[in-house]
Amino acid sequence: MTAVLERPATIVTPAGPGWDDACQEPTPASVWQALVGSTIGDELLEWPPDLFALTEVILQRSEAYRFALSPPAGSSWPPADVPAWPDAVTGAARQWTAWAEDTNGAVPRLLAQEWGIFRARAGTPLSQLAEARDWRLCQALLTLHAIADEACAGLGVDLDASGADGFVYRARGRELLARTGSLARMPAQSIRVLPKVHTPRTAVRCARCPGTPR
Repeated sequence: MTAVLERPATIVTPAGPGWDDACQEPTPASVWQALVGSTIGDELLEWPPDLFALTEVILQRSEAYRFALSPPAGSSWPPADVPAWPDAVTGAARQWTAWAEDTNGAVPRLLAQEWGIFRARAGTPLSQLAEARDWRLCQALLTLHAIADEACAGLGVDLDASGADGFVYRARGRELLARTGSLARMPAQSIRVLPKVHTPRTAVRCARCPGTPR
């Protein structure tokens, strides 16, 4: 899996778009705005590491990761309404990396579907994610993260992939990492997505914010 590094400071942001007006709770939209200074927009779909950074941050802040291992009572994971979910995630990631090389046409259906759910509910308080009160949003977030993680596999790492699909995509990732110190396109001083190798030929993406312990 990939890791995101983010600033360890507590985020305090005035009321505004992406905040729950009644209780001023942080939301995915407000957390992302405070961290990178931009809104959650469709441009994040243009480059898989960008979406990975977003989903990693929100999963960390809400601690919703745990529902992949222990879903709330009455719910199931992976989602029952996505047949062969692991294969669907892998297929969507493969199609997405091909799309990232030439953005003509539409993004994969599963990616578009879950992204639509997440964007529509980006103003939901993080507490609802933390307590799985909005289970559909949790499902979308976990699925998006899985697709992004799979799409980033091997990116920025010099693996023997001669003749494999996605050559231009991987070359772009290596160039971006060498130039900015991150696989993601947002400012590296706010958040970085890094490749990490535990064993030869095995790449693990890592998102970090400066100042975060390794």
